[in-house]
Amino acid sequence: MHLSKPEIGVSTLHRLSETFNKIIKQITNMNVKSIEIVDDGFHALSKKRVLTLRELGKSYGLKFSIHAPFADINIASPSQCMLKAMLKRLEKSITLANILEAHVWVFHPGLKTGISMFYPGADWIQNCKTARLLYSIAEEHNVKIAIENVPEPYPFLMKSVEHFKRFYKDIDVDLGIALDIGCLL
Repeated sequence: MHLSKPEIGVSTLHRLSETFNKIIKQITNMNVKSIEIVDDGFHALSKKRVLTLRELGKSYGLKFSIHAPFADINIASPSQCMLKAMLKRLEKSITLANILEAHVWVFHPGLKTGISMFYPGADWIQNCKTARLLYSIAEEHNVKIAIENVPEPYPFLMKSVEHFKRFYKDIDVDLGIALDIGCLL
């Protein structure tokens, strides 16, 4: 695993209720050079929006990362038809990350569902399988990806250091990790 020097950046998550155009105007006033764009809600990306961000980045020396869509996304879903739809949306986001020349695309681990107890371990297996698939898609698009820790009380499969150690052992690919320290405070 390649470790890089941490950078202080800001995410657009704290402004998710605002319009994308308003965020574009605010980006140049943020006192950082690394900005995470949340590809969800009012900030859902399109090719036009990505091209606007790319030009803004070049003009102001900004570096972008993209946070994958997460509303209604569960990479450990037991429903194959839902997984197919989610993967289509996530692949679009990865494609846009490539166009933006984002330095990383960040996604969340899978979640337990109301039927997880009926299929012990199946959600973990699907979580790893989908993460490997996302890694392959990202490699095709020349995009680095990282999985992010998520705070309590959310029912994510990966919460502890031991979970992450097991995950990396099970997936056996060079997938990055995004440590969200905001959720640790």
